[in-house]
Amino acid sequence: FNHGGNIGLGAMDNGSYFASGGASGNGYYFTGKIMEFLSFNKTINEAQKILIENYLGAKYSIGINNDHYNFDGTHNYEVFGIGGESNGNTHIISQGSGIVLFDNPSSADDGDYLITGHENGNISTWTTTNVPFDSIQRVSREWKVSETGNIGTIRFSVDTTRFALQPSNYETYILMVDTDGDGDFTTGTVNIYKLDQRFGNFARTTNINLNEGDVFTLGVGRNISIKTGNWNDPATWLFGVPAPDETVAILNTHVVTLTANASIGSLTIVSGGELQLGSFTLDVTSGNIQNYGTFTSQTGTIEYSATGPQCISPLTYYNLIVSGTGTKTLCGNIVINHDFELLGASASLFLDVDAAQNYTINIGGDWRTRGTFVPRLGKVIFDGGVTQLVLRDDGGTEEFYDFVIDPGTNLTVNHDLVIGDTLQMNGGNMDLGLTLTTLGKSSVQTGALNHLSGAIIGKFRRWINAATFSGVDILFPVGNATFFRPLNVNFTNITNGGTLTTEFVASSPGDNGLPLLESGLIIPNAFTEGYWTFSNENSFAYSGIYDVDLTANGFTSYILDTNTRILSRPNSSSSWILEGTHQNAIGNVIQRNSLSSFINEFGIGYY
Repeated sequence: FNHGGNIGLGAMDNGSYFASGGASGNGYYFTGKIMEFLSFNKTINEAQKILIENYLGAKYSIGINNDHYNFDGTHNYEVFGIGGESNGNTHIISQGSGIVLFDNPSSADDGDYLITGHENGNISTWTTTNVPFDSIQRVSREWKVSETGNIGTIRFSVDTTRFALQPSNYETYILMVDTDGDGDFTTGTVNIYKLDQRFGNFARTTNINLNEGDVFTLGVGRNISIKTGNWNDPATWLFGVPAPDETVAILNTHVVTLTANASIGSLTIVSGGELQLGSFTLDVTSGNIQNYGTFTSQTGTIEYSATGPQCISPLTYYNLIVSGTGTKTLCGNIVINHDFELLGASASLFLDVDAAQNYTINIGGDWRTRGTFVPRLGKVIFDGGVTQLVLRDDGGTEEFYDFVIDPGTNLTVNHDLVIGDTLQMNGGNMDLGLTLTTLGKSSVQTGALNHLSGAIIGKFRRWINAATFSGVDILFPVGNATFFRPLNVNFTNITNGGTLTTEFVASSPGDNGLPLLESGLIIPNAFTEGYWTFSNENSFAYSGIYDVDLTANGFTSYILDTNTRILSRPNSSSSWILEGTHQNAIGNVIQRNSLSSFINEFGIGYY
């Protein structure tokens, strides 16, 4: 009855009683037990009353008139639902006391109701029992659905704070619906939906169609391939096309092919599975690629773009891009058949070859960096058999440890290089342009030169110390694009370590100071093919004398023979002189011994 005064539950001043129509009763005192008391802050409508009746009827096994829930005997816990009546009364968002929430029905009128309850299964742990795929774990709890009329599609949400922590790599919350209603999720038709939207504590998704007798449960999963197909085809994957931050796996016998650029958190290729990149880019946004099957790079690109640390997988790449921020670390030797790019600021993006393992990079294309390469004790091998570019966008100095040029490979460099340990030249030329390459880092760490072929075009600097280099030939493998024209120098007594720098300059040195007379021979001209610059830095010092050999390959402006002389001068504006003692040339190797003054330029003189 309508009552304008206070409502009481339990003892009051005048007792508790029922009345019908009046302000006082005549003996209708309540003498039973109250199992549950519901209080509302507004008047409930007809649809809400029916839903409350179904909740109470299922919970307490009470028969009701408007019974829209058919599974009271098995799934009678936390029964709730949504629905509507023909008079416009509706209830279209509902959660009850449980973790599941229904809302946004596409149809909720004229007696349409969708009600569910569960059997009180455990939701505090994950289990692999009764799951359709190995990549899924679920809670034990199962809900069963009654539908009256046609509620249409709904938005389905679950409060994930009530679950245990997700197992490692099981990052996707899922809804599994068993449409035959027997609760066996390993047989029949099981529809799986990603709950890939977040709203506060809720994971949710839209356009879910639940029908009479459906059984559903909740789980977590890893997205996996379910057949051979295109990466961007939802039918290729268990949970649809992978999200940019998702962890996925390509399973045995499945070949997944990129047909457009894509992004992924991390990827596992299991034994027997295969990824084909085509000509597209796969961006790995947080993890790496674990390959136990076949990784086919074709002409595609892998990019590692995490904000923070990331493992660079030991694969054979076509193109490799490292971007984002933080330290990216090689997790094994890698092969790059085409181009490599390290795209980031030098102070915030690093590629580390691994301090413990010092892995190797083989590269067949261009090397371009803006971030910082951390070489440790690792090796970079340029093996493309073509002209490869070594570029740094900011023009800064880049360090390597072991630096190898393979046969048939030429390098064009646009920035200064420091090679900490070994420069191994087995191939073509190394064109430095206006830059400087330094071998070694100090008079303690002088580095080593292993030269088989090829010339350095530009300035080449070597760190020298007394213990290693006194009394031995020191090779500077310089030249031009066509000819190898090295300079060898041998100091009898180096007294202090430092650096020596040489460049072959492919232009006429001029005849200033000529002719010169030595041992009855007149030297009237300098060969026009070029000359060598020679300088010392970083406190290099010697005492006594030194010898110089110059290889005059391709010098044809005059005749080379045993009497061809080495000319010397302090700088290009000075006159040529004959410092030291002439030694007969051997073929194209012109020799001069017992020089005492340090000479900054050498040329070849014709007699």
